Amino acid sequence: MNNNIIKWNDIEKEIDKRNKKLKRETFINNVKTKVKNGLTWVKDHPVETMLLVTTTVTTGAKVVRLVEEYDHRYMRQYDPSADAYIRLRRPMSGKESNEFALRRRNGEKVSDILLDMKLMKK
Repeated sequence: MNNNIIKWNDIEKEIDKRNKKLKRETFINNVKTKVKNGLTWVKDHPVETMLLVTTTVTTGAKVVRLVEEYDHRYMRQYDPSADAYIRLRRPMSGKESNEFALRRRNGEKVSDILLDMKLMKK
């Protein structure tokens, strides 16, 4: 007798499973239609497509170059004794930069200064 009774939790789980499946299918169908519409637009507008592609690529390249330049300028410090760049945890503040320059002029090693200031990335 107990085997024939369907629990309410089982019904809720089945309904949830069906709803998730339906949502997934509608999402996939929406994506497919958007991709088809986009492809037809690209075929109908080749000049605009080329303009969009070239501007996007050049802008992306500029952003990458700027990020690399920032990283090289503010997140690394050259150590002449090791003939290598040392990676910093964070950019130096103005006060830290002044202290670094003063200690470097006094003849301390760059790695020792950065370790003492807790700026060297391990």
